[in-house]
Amino acid sequence: MWQISLSRVEEAFRALDEAYLKYKTFILAFSGGKDSTVASILFYRWVKERGVRPLVVLIHNDTLSEIPEMEQWVRYFIDQFLEKARQLGLDVRLEYAAPYPTETWYWRVFVRGYPASTFSFRWCVDLLKIEPTARRLRRYPNAVLVVGSRDEESAARSKSMAARFGSCMSNASCLGAYITQNNDIPKVAPIRFWTLEEVWHFLRRQTDFDVSSVGASPLHFSPNPFIHSLSQLSNIG
Repeated sequence: MWQISLSRVEEAFRALDEAYLKYKTFILAFSGGKDSTVASILFYRWVKERGVRPLVVLIHNDTLSEIPEMEQWVRYFIDQFLEKARQLGLDVRLEYAAPYPTETWYWRVFVRGYPASTFSFRWCVDLLKIEPTARRLRRYPNAVLVVGSRDEESAARSKSMAARFGSCMSNASCLGAYITQNNDIPKVAPIRFWTLEEVWHFLRRQTDFDVSSVGASPLHFSPNPFIHSLSQLSNIG
């Protein structure tokens, strides 16, 4: 049976260690998808094992157009995370980023007549995700954003990650390739080099959080490649 190596987890911890040398506020970008769930659980484990006490901000971007089951799962996980983090004595805060009422997908499409977003015409990304999240992030200067981005997600993602984070140097540590400071907010991507199989194995084997209810959102969490591809279609924008 395929298994995740302990070195993967330790690499993620070392990336967070490096970020902690400079930043004492960590913002977790939690979408409710499998990758951000793994990144959030890893962060919790890192805090618990390392004994560090950063200010933690859990931020969720609610586009106001997701399926109800997805948002139910998001809130269920967030409740667990807040409780466990506070049991560790962490100062943890919750932020919901949402578009203005006149910027929602439904308003733009049904009231203003915008064409529905597509892979090649992704007008919704800026209005529903980037801008609402950026407004919340501005409340926390000198913070680092923890993201669940992975190179293996797609060829386009791999290319953009290399441009933003750099690449591993041959015969040298990859530590610098997990952290970027080249844009508006510093980011750390602790699972950048994880495979899809490693992500699923970690979710199935970890016992810190109850992730059984992710079944309520099968399009996001099914390991079936066909169903997973459908999840990408359901989240255009």
